[in-house]
Amino acid sequence: LDLVRRLLSGAPDQHALTKRVWEAAAGNPLFIEELAACLSEGDVADAAGLPANIKTIIAARLDQLPAPERQVILDASVIGDFFWQGTLEALGSDDALVEILHALERRGLVRHSAASRIRGDQELSFKHGLVREVAYSTIPRAARRERHAVVARFLEHAAGDPTAYAAILAHHWREAGENANAADYLLTAADQAWRGWTPHEAVELCNQALELIPENDEARRRRARLRRAVAATAEIHTSRDLAPMDQSKSPGEMSPPIS
Repeated sequence: LDLVRRLLSGAPDQHALTKRVWEAAAGNPLFIEELAACLSEGDVADAAGLPANIKTIIAARLDQLPAPERQVILDASVIGDFFWQGTLEALGSDDALVEILHALERRGLVRHSAASRIRGDQELSFKHGLVREVAYSTIPRAARRERHAVVARFLEHAAGDPTAYAAILAHHWREAGENANAADYLLTAADQAWRGWTPHEAVELCNQALELIPENDEARRRRARLRRAVAATAEIHTSRDLAPMDQSKSPGEMSPPIS
């Protein structure tokens, strides 16, 4: 209840509003935070019928944003849970991008990261994953495809070694409808997973690549199946190595005697 009072401090009819928010949120901190922010940024006079769903609350809050801020949130949602200022610029964000990002941070929608995975660029992230999910769901599918392609090209250019972002690039190229590029990066990510001793993940990545490679591209499908077979074999050996010994047996019963 103290959190609700603090978030709604200064709002008209604070006592009644606090009571309604507390009852609607049922003690859920994220629900409280988003609902209170939505009401404090919007028209609290219309708060009698509070939305009962957290996604509805977030959607209403995003609708209330000034157009430039809302556009940046939509662009960022395409990039991912974390994103970079340079990527937003590549997507055509407003000239006042720095000020917009600070405004979104003040609203509690995004946060600046202390370090960045792309040297020389500012990295940010969504404060809550649901904000990104709701924003992304409002973008028409055709517009998503175009934006994913822009993000993929940016990462290939800015990341230095694109293979370090293989899984991310595979996602963006797949969402852009560029299945060939996506499959290549999925197989690269599978190699990385296999070398990183996560063969189960490597098998799954190979399966995803096979879903994207056309049936008539037999050479690439053969290559993907071979990598999957190697990863699957490694997965079997890893499972055996990690299997606990049967404590009910004596040491002599653990393995057959050498003849």
